Amino acid sequence: MNRLTKIFQPTLIVPKNAVVKNQDVTSKSQRLMLEQGLIRQAGNGTFYLMPLLQRSLQKAVDLVDHFMQRHASAQKLTLPILTAASLWRQSGRLESAGPELMRTTDRHGKQQILGPTHEESITALVASISPVSYRAFPLRLYQISTKFRDEMKPRFGLMRAKEFLMKDLYTFDVGRGEARETYEEVNEAYRKLFDAVGVGYVKVRGDTGTIGGSESHEYHFPSEVGEDQLVPRGPTYRASQIRPSLDVSCPPNSVHSPAGPGSMVAVVKKNRPEVAQIKMAATGKLSLLTRQLSTSSAAAQLVKPPIQVFGLEGRYACALYSAASKTKSLEAVEKDLKSLQSQMRADPKVRDLLINPTIKRNLKAAAMKDLASKVKFNAATGNLLGLLAENGRLGRLDGITNAFSLIMAADRGEVVCEVKTAKPLDDSQRKQLEGALKAFLKPNQTIQLTAKVDPSLIGGMIVSIGDKYVDMSVASKIKKYTDIIAVPV
Repeated sequence: MNRLTKIFQPTLIVPKNAVVKNQDVTSKSQRLMLEQGLIRQAGNGTFYLMPLLQRSLQKAVDLVDHFMQRHASAQKLTLPILTAASLWRQSGRLESAGPELMRTTDRHGKQQILGPTHEESITALVASISPVSYRAFPLRLYQISTKFRDEMKPRFGLMRAKEFLMKDLYTFDVGRGEARETYEEVNEAYRKLFDAVGVGYVKVRGDTGTIGGSESHEYHFPSEVGEDQLVPRGPTYRASQIRPSLDVSCPPNSVHSPAGPGSMVAVVKKNRPEVAQIKMAATGKLSLLTRQLSTSSAAAQLVKPPIQVFGLEGRYACALYSAASKTKSLEAVEKDLKSLQSQMRADPKVRDLLINPTIKRNLKAAAMKDLASKVKFNAATGNLLGLLAENGRLGRLDGITNAFSLIMAADRGEVVCEVKTAKPLDDSQRKQLEGALKAFLKPNQTIQLTAKVDPSLIGGMIVSIGDKYVDMSVASKIKKYTDIIAVPV
């Protein structure tokens, strides 16, 4: 790593009273990146990405790679940027693509496409490999590469440029049922990815477009400079759009009432009668959630947990830790949550009652308040239950409890370790394993070992300790070698 003074970061100094050209196509993020030397304009709709931004971009790519490969079982490849126009003509998209499609002709008169997407290219690749072994399915291939679109009016910097970086995933299955399973698994991987990013998002049903298909979903990040318009309906954040009709799931950070900060605020504009436009504002986030859970007068200040836990459950757990820390009631809250978790696991009817969608949220909130009062739960626990009931998220309580337990274990200097084996460990094996795992610990740390049995591993083990994950199972090795053998030579 170079010294900070050596980093190539050509800042752009704009006089205070200077008149900025093309203000209507310039966003705040674009101006900041230009002024701070993160990007530099190369042409209309093209940019130089400077070293600091390149570092951040690589981190984003690494994050996407992690979730695609670990949670969606996808494999990364690189497809040619140039695609033969004959493939686009064969799919019927060459004529329907319009002027935004960038085309070029080589010295032999062959027309090529600078790809905005690569459906034609990936299907040509798989079709050229014949036969494909059934063992290769489901086949999930993705790339992160430069794409091109001849924008008539590039605007908002990297948001709407002629050249941009895009991740595209293509899947192949042997039947409709298997394709549905793939769709749900990939959807779940995206959810985990966006939860880890930590920015509020909205999942909507989208138009399948020229590609076609029976179902499509889109993930939108709320922004004032966005182009898609959605309309929330009531406190459930269900949104609709006249063309097409859309169903929206609540964004992870919007855990407040419709009128409060951090909610989606509808601003209907009549200049486009076919679509109502909304402006979404997600502010406050974790600090406001902490204030809702806390009873302390110093609730505005966050107490950072000893470890970072991700996802929606992680955000609730972090906020609960902050709120309980201020009233010195961490142990009481942990005891409350574990008691509730035990009841839910012992009696499935309790859990079914909590997640029953036919029971109105205000009734659930009242029931939670009554329960907290009768069993004398800590105030922070009662506030959590009420908030989850109001937002329809009582079904997340088990995950929140697990996340809070991880934080509390770290608070006590414990390192949580989970070991999965094909057969139960005897006392001797357990002691040997604990001795080996202590090498990962820091001074004053203790290990909290949980052993689970999973016969599908065949042999070996899978170890999760802190943020480390090691798969030493026989099953994973067999799968690895099977995949290698299954690939046609």
